[in-house]
Amino acid sequence: MLLRSSAFIGLTCLLFIVGAPATRGAPPSATGPVSPIPTPPPPPTPEQLRVLAARMQTEVETLRGASFKHPVDVGLFTESEVRDFLRQDLDGSASAAARRAHATCAHQLIGLIPPGCDVQAAFEQMMMRFVPGGIYDHRSGALRIVHKPDLNVDSLSLRCVLVHELVHALDDQYFDFRKFLEDDAVTSDMEHVWGAVFEGSAVVVQEAYTAQRRRSGDFPAQVFEQLNAEGAEQMRTLAESPAHVAVWVARFPCGIRFLLHQQPGAFLRLVTGLGGPPSIGPAVEAAAGNLPRSFEQVLHPEKYWAAATRDEPVRIDDAAVEALLARAHLRVVFRDTLGELLCCLLTTPADRKFNPLELSMPTTWTNPAAAGWGGDRLFLVTAADAPEVAQPEPAAFGCVWFTMWDTPADCAEFIAAYRAHRPEAAADVMSLGERGAVFLHRLSGPRLEALRTSLPTEPPTCTHAGRPWSFRSP
Repeated sequence: MLLRSSAFIGLTCLLFIVGAPATRGAPPSATGPVSPIPTPPPPPTPEQLRVLAARMQTEVETLRGASFKHPVDVGLFTESEVRDFLRQDLDGSASAAARRAHATCAHQLIGLIPPGCDVQAAFEQMMMRFVPGGIYDHRSGALRIVHKPDLNVDSLSLRCVLVHELVHALDDQYFDFRKFLEDDAVTSDMEHVWGAVFEGSAVVVQEAYTAQRRRSGDFPAQVFEQLNAEGAEQMRTLAESPAHVAVWVARFPCGIRFLLHQQPGAFLRLVTGLGGPPSIGPAVEAAAGNLPRSFEQVLHPEKYWAAATRDEPVRIDDAAVEALLARAHLRVVFRDTLGELLCCLLTTPADRKFNPLELSMPTTWTNPAAAGWGGDRLFLVTAADAPEVAQPEPAAFGCVWFTMWDTPADCAEFIAAYRAHRPEAAADVMSLGERGAVFLHRLSGPRLEALRTSLPTEPPTCTHAGRPWSFRSP
């Protein structure tokens, strides 16, 4: 979904690292059992926080494999301030709000979002159920720690949040988040790609730091138990959210696996701390400099990292489609690409609820019906002579969604699963060759008949890795 918050939210959630036990590596002291956790000291002053952050920057540089170009502005937010910030950030600019409204209409028409659902409100509700530990804002380059009652300068949870958000700050200094986050042409699929690369970067470094602390014995075992309990509560909150909101979490586990793919044994080293932390810098730099072209490449890392198996998405010629739609007296108001991740949601029950542990498994975010995805392109359309509306509603639009598949069997499997789980949205479908299907949503009369006549004889031009691609099976 095109709900692209520019704030990076600190989730101290160890459950993304499957199987990282709370007590491993925190050895009992030589003189007897571990003492109870002492009463927390007073909350840190702004100066204490800046000193700690400066020290943590050095550790982040070592684990991330890059140096900060300049210091990061670190300060405190009250819980009220962070809630206000998130609301303002979700509101965005006027153009972003208009795009989000059109995206909501399109995604409702294809069955991704329930009718009448306010995506922004659902996402905001999920975020407000727990106050994050920290926020990094790319617009100002500022990092803000949330002033909670139990915050103290010696806590491990504070240090983990600082590490996570400092990685975002460091990556921003090298890769300029603004270029992506403020680009209105970014698709739903690419939003998840970008999130996987940079959230994956932050979580890997955060967990490498946590594993070091666990093995060092600097903190008693109860501290790690508490950290895991906080993570479990956050996962329960996410699992209780609607599927189209919970999907936001896919970027964390999928990003971890994607970035560590080329290092055999790296995941085990990350979890245990044995053998030293994995080297994350080269993978982040490669992926950030040449982003995966689809979330399919994140879900299946061999389709990105290995030249022999690299699989680019099929691209459709937008101009050719829009010319064809114009001949049917339709005007395009919004374009999107959903990708394998959101096709997975469309081929599972509309009321699906996740088990909290499922959220941390990359395999949760694809299924057989979506795994043969080759590409897709969605066009939200209205009558050519329809006036612009200030508050778009789905009833004012139709949707033309082209899907391209690796094989005829993949195409048939998706159509069957989509019809089974979203029967109303998938009711009107036309085959394009053996490897393509176009779904026509809320179109009728002469416009629908014009498309039914022209699409079989004038299918849009497509390319795959720069070469012509045919809807016909080769």
